[in-house]
Amino acid sequence: MIDIIVPAYNSYDTIDIPLLSLSTQSIAKKLNVYIVNDGSEKSYANYVRFYKNFFNSIKELKIKANKGSGFARKYGLKHSNAEFIVFLDSDDCLYYPFAIEKLYNQINDNKSDIVISNVLEEMENNNFIVKNYPIEYLHGKIYRRSYLKKNNINFDDSRLMEDILFNKTIFLQNPKITNLDSITYVWKNSKNSLTRKENFIFETIGIYIENNLCAIKNALKGTPNKEKISECIYECITYFYLCYICSPEKKYFTNAFKLFNDLIDLYEKFPIDEFKKKYVFSQNFNDLINYYYIDILKILDNKTSLNELIEMARYTI
Repeated sequence: MIDIIVPAYNSYDTIDIPLLSLSTQSIAKKLNVYIVNDGSEKSYANYVRFYKNFFNSIKELKIKANKGSGFARKYGLKHSNAEFIVFLDSDDCLYYPFAIEKLYNQINDNKSDIVISNVLEEMENNNFIVKNYPIEYLHGKIYRRSYLKKNNINFDDSRLMEDILFNKTIFLQNPKITNLDSITYVWKNSKNSLTRKENFIFETIGIYIENNLCAIKNALKGTPNKEKISECIYECITYFYLCYICSPEKKYFTNAFKLFNDLIDLYEKFPIDEFKKKYVFSQNFNDLINYYYIDILKILDNKTSLNELIEMARYTI
């Protein structure tokens, strides 16, 4: 069986989108669907009744007060028990009827801990782009529960970027990953999505870096991949520098000095030879660079050493 966890907060206008796409899946009868009612004004009981014959089971899990998507996903994990887990947002959908089957076959046949597929992202004006193997998002992935339990991996109670902490904690260790070169998920362009908001990157850079730091600390409790940790530190330092010098308002960096020093402390424990390594940045980071800072890409061409970058950042703050 496969657990499908769908956090929902007042999602009455959109929740039919994911539920309908789930009901048409080729292995719908192997799915346990959990609508996690995150303190919504009304119940989703009508949807449970309507879709009950499509799946192995469908339940509404109720949270009394709105706690945010991080808490809701953690609640969904706690109250479900299938070996395989897929997360689906309440305004997104699966790409086609074989999406879950393809993910399931890959993780089962390869004995993987996680399978990562491509995601079709809806942009403005009905344009779409394909994102290849986006690491940080929950979209287009299937997880093995026993790996999460063994490594004590879970969500925190964050309302923003909780997927960063969850996925980075996984990837900074040594999971068996299978990449599925196929689209399974459609990330809809919702007008209510916080991640589409103007200045979202600037306003949340502190949260992004804090979650990466927390993921590194979590990974160090287990069996970390030191090379991946070094890459993550380098990415955060570069991200910090670029965002800090280009941020329209420095108010987003009230804790900049502490964040920066925490990053440097980690860098000293996991030094990086930037002249021997080409860094592979996250999709989110690459999007930021390509969209905002084309003229600063020269910093990342492996000619500027990390020590020089640190000094530039130190001078800036």
